[in-house]
Amino acid sequence: EAHSPYQAPQRYLEMYPELTFWPARQNLAGMLSHNDAMVGEIATALKRTGLMNNTILVFSADNGGPGGQEGVPTPSQFDPAVIERNWPFRGQ
Repeated sequence: EAHSPYQAPQRYLEMYPELTFWPARQNLAGMLSHNDAMVGEIATALKRTGLMNNTILVFSADNGGPGGQEGVPTPSQFDPAVIERNWPFRGQ
């Protein structure tokens, strides 16, 4: 899950040494790689049990705006003026 707080197992952080100067970004990258590995484990289990051919994997995202992450401008991380900015992806 790629939501704040950004935390990933060390082995996934080590996959992105070029991001050590930007810990939040390194953690997010590690979290996404960890998520990818977990989906791979699900697919492997489905194949091993013979269920893959009768299964549909669905991926979805809420496309939400930023909120609660480090680095969000002050006065508050939860200031309605800076969170939930997801234009142009917002529906009408």
